[in-house]
Amino acid sequence: MTTSRRDFLKRGTVMALAAGVPVSIAKNAVANTIYPNTIDRVFTKRDFQTCLNTEFIIQNAGTKVKTTLVEISDLPGVTTTSDKEGFSLMFKGGRTHALRQNTYSIEHSALGTLSLLLVPTRTAEKTANYYVATINRLYP
Repeated sequence: MTTSRRDFLKRGTVMALAAGVPVSIAKNAVANTIYPNTIDRVFTKRDFQTCLNTEFIIQNAGTKVKTTLVEISDLPGVTTTSDKEGFSLMFKGGRTHALRQNTYSIEHSALGTLSLLLVPTRTAEKTANYYVATINRLYP
């Protein structure tokens, strides 16, 4: 029996996808054991307000960068409802570890582990690095 290159690639792709499924299931199971109820959890503005001025640890290429949540702001011109909200989070980090714009895994003692896109931002204060994350749940 001969197999064409196209059939080989199709079958190889299907096998690779099938082999990856148990790994993702195991990853979720381990994450739920370490930080219960954080996988697929929707964090609200209220969740973050309880963590204002507390420490968040950002995982960056094997190093841990300590930051503090210093500000929570509503998005301009936004009307917040019970199921739709838009806000931004500002984190203050140290001066030594500047992070690039990227999606980072972030740990917090009360919230567990979450992923956020952090964008470096400028402020009048030059003694620290600041990062902004925008949460926009205004549209379905």
